[in-house]
Amino acid sequence: MLQRITDPALLVAASTLFGAVPSTTGHGLMARRASAALAMGRDADHFRKHIEPRILADLTQALIADSDRMTTTRAAPPRLIPVLREPAELPQDMWAWEAVEHEEHIARLWSGVYALRAELLACERLASFDPSAADLRDAADAALWRVGQLHVAIRTYRRAYGGRLLHGDIAPETLLALAGWSPPLDPDDVDIVCHHGPDAERCRIFIGDLTATEPGARIHARWHARLSTHPHTTDPDAWSTA
Repeated sequence: MLQRITDPALLVAASTLFGAVPSTTGHGLMARRASAALAMGRDADHFRKHIEPRILADLTQALIADSDRMTTTRAAPPRLIPVLREPAELPQDMWAWEAVEHEEHIARLWSGVYALRAELLACERLASFDPSAADLRDAADAALWRVGQLHVAIRTYRRAYGGRLLHGDIAPETLLALAGWSPPLDPDDVDIVCHHGPDAERCRIFIGDLTATEPGARIHARWHARLSTHPHTTDPDAWSTA
């Protein structure tokens, strides 16, 4: 939550105030406030009256934004229950077939969400301690592959059912954000990624086909550069030529 504060000086002060840095972890409020004031070159009284309210206001707005996002995103994965015996044969009925087909599409969408989320979490973990590691490059490649697969599933759903999820009444593209933050792709980028077959069985095949073209190589390099950036990274452009 503190990372939502965009002012670098205010971020340092907020992290110090809330004990998110080792120097103030476990200390009382007065000591943390004094350290935060010192970090901004102010006395504790000025910090309490004029700077601390700004920090609290920024965090309040971030919490409100999170609350709004959670209340307006009503998508949830389908509830699963154990199936302990062989299912009965579907009746020869168009409505039964359509219901199962829609559930199949929904399952593919959510499998894409969780597959992408796993790779994004791997990127976050690896970037936190070694942004130049080969493992991070592999994870970023896998994340780009998975985001392409999810876009393909979203397009397939849109062609079959339109621009809203039948159960949830939200745009299927909303599911991308539920997987976590990923580098933004504009519509042309999405077209290029989808064109190069991210639904291929192997990630390496997809990445090789994508980077064989200039636009695809550009998307790949930017994707890597963004996923390698971490608060502790000293050179966020280290992969700009990947």
